[in-house]
Amino acid sequence: MLFRSGYAQGNGNLSQYLVALSTGSLQQIGGLFQLTADADFGPNFGLVSSYYKSRTANIASAGVLRLANTDAIKWRNSNNSADVTLAMNATGTAARTYTIPDLATSSFVMTEGAQTINGVKTFGSGIVGSASLNLLLTGGTLTGNLILPHGSTLAPSLLFDAADTDTGFYWLSANQVGIATGGANSATFLPTEINLYISSVAKLTLAATTATLAQPLAMSANKITGLAAGSANGDALRYEQLIGQYLPIGGGALTGTVTNSGQPIFLTTCGAQNDVTGDGTAYTVTFNTEVVDRGSNFNTGTYTFIAPTTGLYQINVIVRFLNVTSSVTYVQVSINASNRSFTNTIFLPGAAATVISVPISQLVDMDVNDTVTIQAEADRKSVV
Repeated sequence: MLFRSGYAQGNGNLSQYLVALSTGSLQQIGGLFQLTADADFGPNFGLVSSYYKSRTANIASAGVLRLANTDAIKWRNSNNSADVTLAMNATGTAARTYTIPDLATSSFVMTEGAQTINGVKTFGSGIVGSASLNLLLTGGTLTGNLILPHGSTLAPSLLFDAADTDTGFYWLSANQVGIATGGANSATFLPTEINLYISSVAKLTLAATTATLAQPLAMSANKITGLAAGSANGDALRYEQLIGQYLPIGGGALTGTVTNSGQPIFLTTCGAQNDVTGDGTAYTVTFNTEVVDRGSNFNTGTYTFIAPTTGLYQINVIVRFLNVTSSVTYVQVSINASNRSFTNTIFLPGAAATVISVPISQLVDMDVNDTVTIQAEADRKSVV
């Protein structure tokens, strides 16, 4: 029989003994029975009851184990270093946090509200969530965000096969997503462009208005189709627009006129006759009147042609000598270029000749900004 101590027993104390039985023993009708130390019921038997209550206020109204919101159930962990706790949060209405047992074989059940699981856990069933909001392993539709790790080309965060761990999607930086195949970058997606790679080497960039090839385009036996007929500068030309209208690279016969507006050409004359003595001194011919000067490369102030680009230039000149007497033994005209000079000399037999014309034509090699001037000379008194 269980009873509280503090009451005398033995001869002459029957009344006190009866009082002790009625007020200090555990009775069927219940009542207050406070232990002063833990009660050990031994290794073989325990308590059997329909439910057990916590002494905390506001306990559960039903259930075998009736606890308050602040109560917790705890186990000792496997290495005896800390307690493993199963408890409600402060409100006990929505989000609930459970500390999962630390053994790999431990099982647990969570229902209702949002659940937070820290660490990697393996689920034996096909559902994670509540009865009304299920994420099935066989597929389904998310109504919120699914946030994954950033990942990389070697370890993408979204995979398609458990054995192919270096192929999938990964996050590069803000507003940039990439696709990795075999641990190499294959594509990156940005708000304004898409970049395609082979073995992480850039091949093609697609922007809003342009497509830029990073490598030469080799079409082999294939061809580009679907081009509209070009009609403005910058348009691509279709094959039929080239045939019959343009000279093939391999050569052919031109049926029209070719005009190059960028090709320099000039024609100049002397505005007036130059009267100089023919004493063997070379004089620069004053070509100061332009007839043609495409490219504006001839300076009529210095009587000089200036090469706009490096190349070969054909220079054709004719100078007429007037009032040539019998004492003049030769007349000559020179093309004086920056790299070299060319001269045509006519020797006279000593007979008087009123007019002598001296031509000279020469293909001249010139560098950009090289110059050409024309000089005339006679060895005795004459008028040029």
